[in-house]
Amino acid sequence: MKRSMWGLAVALLALGAQGSPLQPEQVPAQATWFVHLDVEKLLASQVGAQILEAIKAEPKLSAQLDVVQNAVGVDLRKDIKGLSLFGPDAHKDHGVMVFSGLPNTDKLLTTIKANPTHEEQAEGGLTMHKWNDKGHDNFGTILPGGVCIISGFAEAARVSAQVIHSGQGGLTAESTLGGLAKGGGACILRAAVDGSAGLPGGQPQAAVLKKVVSADLKLHERDAKVSAELTLTADAPASATQVADVVRGLIAYGQLAEEIAPQWKQIAQAAAVTQSGAQVKLTAGCTAAELVAWIRKARGGKQQQTKASVPGGGT
Repeated sequence: MKRSMWGLAVALLALGAQGSPLQPEQVPAQATWFVHLDVEKLLASQVGAQILEAIKAEPKLSAQLDVVQNAVGVDLRKDIKGLSLFGPDAHKDHGVMVFSGLPNTDKLLTTIKANPTHEEQAEGGLTMHKWNDKGHDNFGTILPGGVCIISGFAEAARVSAQVIHSGQGGLTAESTLGGLAKGGGACILRAAVDGSAGLPGGQPQAAVLKKVVSADLKLHERDAKVSAELTLTADAPASATQVADVVRGLIAYGQLAEEIAPQWKQIAQAAAVTQSGAQVKLTAGCTAAELVAWIRKARGGKQQQTKASVPGGGT
């Protein structure tokens, strides 16, 4: 079940995706990266409305969401106020997923307990659950207020549950990630990473990007226009100049790559790069309709690549 939820969570993020802003004190101090999607704010936006229409137009995706709803009693299209992902390191299995604002968790808990491998243990006033799904161990708990915590790493699930439950042991303003986590209340999507600890999914291949100390991404929507702001902080102003050159090069490629990746051209043309000391800021924007159209093209291209890679999956 957890792997299906991860896939659907990533799908929602890839699609946009009185909100549920991420609070730094709710993220364990050990975290080196986080992503927070204010689902309530997203669904109330122009982008969110068009995403729901796009989901309705894709029977397979709608069917997957229906399966989850029938199995655990949660409709990912409307029942979640916030989705947060974070982790203590770059290991792909150490991430923690937190759903917040679930209206009813009874069926979800029943489904978890119905798994034949289910085990539970009382710890620090909480009930921690363990179950296996398709050969993968899952750990998590459900807290009052409709908060569900799931991870493939027992320690990460335990620490996260204790921090969220007690309100102690979370990020502080003194930590790099704690400072980046502030001010996310107006964002639909907020993400940050402490580059000194390694990026999720592995170290970047470009040596110059290894000089990035932190990265901070904010996504807003105002008046049906979506704007993204990515701030990269390097270890020194000279390194920031190199990073800015690399980013400008990528933008220039995007502007010229219409035949290879037409969905990038429009966004690249609207992008701008500025540097101030050790910080490099990349901004880009488009209308909600343009963003959804770009996402659909990108997803369509990925699906075609997947078909082509499967023997017998030709035209």
